[in-house]
Amino acid sequence: LKEDPASRAFFCGHWPGKRNDYEGEAGFKILPEMDFEITALGRCAEPPLMEAALVSVWDTKSQECLASALVGPTSRVDGFYAWEPLMEPLLLKKGQEYRMSQRCRANMLDRWCDDYATKEELSGKSWAALASFIGGVCREKSDCEFSSFPHLSDGQLRRAGIVNFKAILRPGPEPELRRVDREAFARDLALQLTAVPEAGPALAVEEVELRLAALAGLLALLVDELQGISALALLAPQEELEIIVASAAAVNPWGQVELAGASVFDSRALCLAARRSGMLDAGLLLVSFTGEVMGLVLRPRCAGGANAAGGPMVFDQGRPLQPWEIAQQLPGAGLAMAKQLAGDVLAYDARQMQRGNPIGLHLPCPDGTQIL
Repeated sequence: LKEDPASRAFFCGHWPGKRNDYEGEAGFKILPEMDFEITALGRCAEPPLMEAALVSVWDTKSQECLASALVGPTSRVDGFYAWEPLMEPLLLKKGQEYRMSQRCRANMLDRWCDDYATKEELSGKSWAALASFIGGVCREKSDCEFSSFPHLSDGQLRRAGIVNFKAILRPGPEPELRRVDREAFARDLALQLTAVPEAGPALAVEEVELRLAALAGLLALLVDELQGISALALLAPQEELEIIVASAAAVNPWGQVELAGASVFDSRALCLAARRSGMLDAGLLLVSFTGEVMGLVLRPRCAGGANAAGGPMVFDQGRPLQPWEIAQQLPGAGLAMAKQLAGDVLAYDARQMQRGNPIGLHLPCPDGTQIL
């Protein structure tokens, strides 16, 4: 079994273990702030574990054990915790309470945390946007004849880090795609990109011409030049792209590569430079409305917030954002476009993605042929 590499630990810090005299289930309860999937269960491995113990996830309402894993000295260590992946991801629902526990034995070789955390500690040492940490729960072994569900609550903010879990946020449903030919694809994108804003004056003629020229250059790159490789591009105002570039550079300074300052109007030269970078199929090409290439950055990710559009893009952890989610991040006009390995090109208008029933555009590539 392997963990999903996009999974992220709920606790990123640890609390020292001091206790090993309890017999039964000891753990804590949480309240998810959003739907997510648990992919692995863990125990604190600082210092290294000496024996295996069962870690379990419980549904509070039904008192049912939803998943469990035996975590011990042979488990893979990542950060302060040892981990065992689950056979299948476990879905936890927003607003439903769950409990997590470790099966303890008296005088076990590994000591575990029974202390009380502070809100400040939890803010810095946990994925607080994912779920609220409520506090301790337990059940003595003598009361486990018919059920091991940790039914007793025994302290707010108690036992942080006694066990841990890794979670992943799955993308929401993909917007409906409308299949079009190349002429309709270019026409519809041009209309979306130059539409009059709901609030504010109409675009100046010069601005309209710049946007259309930048769109034409990007279409030439994605449709005509790039073949046999997938790619992701974002056409947006320069000020929005500068924020993305700064966030990417803060995580990985070489993430902008050598494309910053290039022009989308020379699509062939840009294609060659992008291929030489070695990260085209794993990155996001940023093109401003003026046609300037702001950079080729690492693909942005989702690591928190109520949904993918709930906060700034991050680049160091979480699952990769889907093209329509990237479009949702833009506050105003813009296009997120994806070139698929088979040659199809997908496009998502930012303002369209923020509506109740968003629709994207799909330009299919004929099998075995290049679009001319």
